[in-house]
Amino acid sequence: MVRDRQRVEAMVTAGPDGITLGRLCQDGAARLKAAGVENAANEAVWILEAALGVSRLTLHVEGDRFAPTASRRRAEEWLARRLAGEPL
Repeated sequence: MVRDRQRVEAMVTAGPDGITLGRLCQDGAARLKAAGVENAANEAVWILEAALGVSRLTLHVEGDRFAPTASRRRAEEWLARRLAGEPL
């Protein structure tokens, strides 16, 4: 939990580009659902947990925090790979 807090605090000061953790989660789930992924909401969370290095709890509780550009790009890349059919 302390490690998550440190990562989230780093996100706030990492030059945010206006995209929050919550927005990333919602957008990812919507894109996966539109692509027909059955477990879209959970898969979006799993991808973001790994790409951002934070827990599910942090994604929800700290959803208004900004995601740093590098982490957001990594999450977008992993999401695109999943949308292309790559298994988790």
